[in-house]
Amino acid sequence: MRWAVGLLMGWVVAGCTPQPPPPNMLLIIIDTLRADHTSAYGYPLDTTPHLRALASEGVRFERTYSPSSTTGPSVASLLTAHYPAGHEVSKNGQPLASHTITMAEHFRHHGFETAGFVSSFVLDDRFGFGRGFDIYDAEFTQEGETHPVENWAGAQISTPFDRRAEETTRRAIEWLENRPDPRRPFLLVVHYFDPHFPYVPPEPFLDRFGGGDTPEVNGDPQPREIQRYDEEIAYTDDQIGRLLAGLETTHPEQPTIVGVIGDHGEGLGDHGVLRHGLLLYEPFVRVPWILRLPGGTAAGTSVSTPVSLVDVLPTLSELAGLEPASPGSAGRSLAGRILRDQPLEEMPIFFQRRHYEPGTVEGRPVEGMQYGVRLDHWKYLEAPDEGTVELYDLQHDEPEQENEAARRPDQVARLRALLTPWLANAGSTPAVPLEETSREALEALGYVE
Repeated sequence: MRWAVGLLMGWVVAGCTPQPPPPNMLLIIIDTLRADHTSAYGYPLDTTPHLRALASEGVRFERTYSPSSTTGPSVASLLTAHYPAGHEVSKNGQPLASHTITMAEHFRHHGFETAGFVSSFVLDDRFGFGRGFDIYDAEFTQEGETHPVENWAGAQISTPFDRRAEETTRRAIEWLENRPDPRRPFLLVVHYFDPHFPYVPPEPFLDRFGGGDTPEVNGDPQPREIQRYDEEIAYTDDQIGRLLAGLETTHPEQPTIVGVIGDHGEGLGDHGVLRHGLLLYEPFVRVPWILRLPGGTAAGTSVSTPVSLVDVLPTLSELAGLEPASPGSAGRSLAGRILRDQPLEEMPIFFQRRHYEPGTVEGRPVEGMQYGVRLDHWKYLEAPDEGTVELYDLQHDEPEQENEAARRPDQVARLRALLTPWLANAGSTPAVPLEETSREALEALGYVE
């Protein structure tokens, strides 16, 4: 705690004695990671031993929500502390608004060396995700590609779409080993794509959770595809362990805040949907978030109040002793809860689905946008073009099976009153013109229309 108090004070007024430099920041983003499929959050299969250990050494946020079930809007919210209306990315392939301040821009402004290593074209620099990074590595080779072209429904592309976590880890560690000024604090953002469909876990993780047998979770047989998803998570967790070991080897004496967070979840058959992007139920938007602070500060802490990806940037900024990146942002700092055990008021958490043209996706009719808000244990969803209104009591119905909207008009009115002013600003923006080969790749993964 002495580290934290000294850090947040910044300068001692008497004599203006400078404090030690701020801690380094390592932020790991895992694509398509459901919180309830990690052993760090109680999943019976040991999919994430490294995350479980990290949680025991730090802070685990029990209910972290993504504002979208699509990567582009979710990561944009994480990096800017704005909901989609603020950063203007409502679906993949749209550019990050130029007026927003990104995490990398903010930390670089305060003297941090910044580097980003991503594993998917969806976060390419052409969409603005590389803004503020001294180094932004989004170059993929055919050799390191996760998904062969034939897995993309016949779409032909001129460049690879992604790379394995192993290659991203290797490049990130190489950067740590060769930093030009190792005395400067750094912000390192590493994005792993592997849990994303199609699930193709490498050896020795293939068949780790079942082999030739059908694996069981709490006595229920698991479809083979879910087994493969869990194995992809285990592989990614293994690479996180490798990255953390590399950090310890290259910077053993420097305090570093380590954060691991998901960008959105995955259907896996819940609500009749296998993938993501379409719905805003819990499996699609609830993600893990773990923070480990230097010196064992707040080790073993659990935060039960629901929080959002928009809270990440304000929280990391305060933990680093920096002023807020964007005073007008939607997020809030959780540092007071972490460092001083201050009460954390529950705030409305908003959701937004990308726009769909009228049609059918995974057997479900779909049209337009869908929006939602969670407050207390109530969650409200509406899709105006589809004519649907839904209300769920998450305290008694976490699977969201019983629509309470007709029976609880009081809660519908209360939550709609919160959602209405938020909707007034929930616009969209045109997509960046894409090369035809890039468009085909995104269409094959359900990312553009």
